[in-house]
Amino acid sequence: MLPAMVVPEMKNVSIQLKDLIAKILVEPHKRPTAAQILEHPWLNTKTSTEPLKLNYSTMKRFCTYSKFRKIAVTLIATQLQEKDILELGKVFKQIDKNGDGTISLDELKQALETRKEKADLTELKTIMESLDSDKSGTINYTEFIASCLEQSVLYRNSNILAGFRLLDTDGDGKVTREELKQLLERTR
Repeated sequence: MLPAMVVPEMKNVSIQLKDLIAKILVEPHKRPTAAQILEHPWLNTKTSTEPLKLNYSTMKRFCTYSKFRKIAVTLIATQLQEKDILELGKVFKQIDKNGDGTISLDELKQALETRKEKADLTELKTIMESLDSDKSGTINYTEFIASCLEQSVLYRNSNILAGFRLLDTDGDGKVTREELKQLLERTR
């Protein structure tokens, strides 16, 4: 793979697209023909145009969690394997119309209207404030993933263990008051 493929902008690019780019970005005499490029799997993969389902009720449930529980769920969300959040990542990209990596109030409102979900502006503002843990005024990718996680994924033993390991900063198998205090101070 080309060194350019490790830049942050390429992090969420599929392996097939990286392969295509790598094949194109070579010396001209080694480059595939236009016909060969058009046969590449990335260009021939069918994608669904059907909107993905945003689980609004799961987002609303997340808003009822205590601050500590939200932090714990968010910690677990940061440790999930891509296979666990692949569909949620697609939903996030669909909602993030301007591609800035965050979801604004208008983007969330539009997504819910598209999916025929009922939510008034006051409720949406409350949800945005609750999900926006970094107080940026928007919902970032991690905040979105944490708020939409299904219970079956969230409470899988391997995911709980990964979250525990983040809390257990000294690796002694226990979470002390000091470790919790440090975590809560970082998330003010």
